[in-house]
Amino acid sequence: ILFIPVASIVSVGLSILFLREGTLLTPQLILGIVLCFSAVWLLSHNPTSKGERATKKWLFFTALMVLTYGTAIFLLKVFSSTASQGTFLIGWFSGSFLASIAILKMERKGFPRLEKNIALPVFSLSLAVIGALFALFWAFKLGGPASLVLPIQGVSVTIIPILVGWWFFKERSGLGKLELVGFSAGIAGAILVLLK
Repeated sequence: ILFIPVASIVSVGLSILFLREGTLLTPQLILGIVLCFSAVWLLSHNPTSKGERATKKWLFFTALMVLTYGTAIFLLKVFSSTASQGTFLIGWFSGSFLASIAILKMERKGFPRLEKNIALPVFSLSLAVIGALFALFWAFKLGGPASLVLPIQGVSVTIIPILVGWWFFKERSGLGKLELVGFSAGIAGAILVLLK
């Protein structure tokens, strides 16, 4: 999640390059990027890490996620003027569903079972994700530039999932001091990036 602001930089960068929207690098943005990467470095070098190979693999897939997400949001901006909201939502989620099946097949795993006590909260969070994507699409459809829309959207996309993970999924309980420093640096970096 701490890399979502970096994905936004990919989206905004592509918008600047191809759609001629705004400017990119400023001292504040550079400081934010440095803090985000510092946070990831701190979080990946904790005593409970599974080793250097696992860390490199994790960083590789995180970088792949950043490029994929950043490019997808840029394409969302490009096609928001020609596609309908229904077409977008059906395409986005059917594509995600089919990709998840492919990943499960490659990993030789079945669909995960959802326990009854968390089914309703997960369903509610899923509806919130659909609403957020719909709002992002609608903002682009109304002509909002990526350099303005993404920072506003990015604050909630970065901060809220971290808080949900900490308190709803109890991820905070296993964090040490180094990891808390990493999260603090990441959140500060995300805010600096997103407000620029």
